[in-house]
Amino acid sequence: GKIPLQYQPGSRWHYSVSVDVLGYLIEVVSGMTLDQFFNEHIFRPLEMRDTAFWVPKDKIARFATCYGPLSEQEKAEAGPDVKLKVIDHPKDSRYGTPARLLSGGGGLVSTARDYMRFCQMLLGGGQLAGERLLKPATVVEMTRNQLPESAYPIGVGAGDRRDGVGFGLGLSVVVEQTEYTASSPVGECGWGGAAL
Repeated sequence: GKIPLQYQPGSRWHYSVSVDVLGYLIEVVSGMTLDQFFNEHIFRPLEMRDTAFWVPKDKIARFATCYGPLSEQEKAEAGPDVKLKVIDHPKDSRYGTPARLLSGGGGLVSTARDYMRFCQMLLGGGQLAGERLLKPATVVEMTRNQLPESAYPIGVGAGDRRDGVGFGLGLSVVVEQTEYTASSPVGECGWGGAAL
């Protein structure tokens, strides 16, 4: 709380660790670790059996290898046919051991099935299969652009400008059709994840 603000509130949007701070606040208020809170209040009610901050040994064989782009030097050494390199393999993945940092903003591993159930809960106005996690009004606020015009559009990093994209509560929101959002309908929400 004593760190100076990067910008005056409302003047700019900045991709930051705010959701990590929120994760810590959940731990303080609930008296539970973040993984315990997620398990009890999100994963179990939604039957998300394969979502956690790490992959147990009996499930690691199902964990996908993650690939990433080669550096310019690696491209020169590998030749024209090699486009990707392994950046995380199940046999030595950091996700194969319990996480040291339970981050509110990242670090979960999941399956397509589990993630679909979470998305279905949002599409259901905060409810899935009789389990209510959020009020409908909360989902509306999450998926509505919360940025003032002075902080719009968002961008992630120097030089990144995502025209047509605002931000709700933890989700990006397409607010208008632009060249950047040409393939996305107004109202589409989400956030690009990363494997590592």
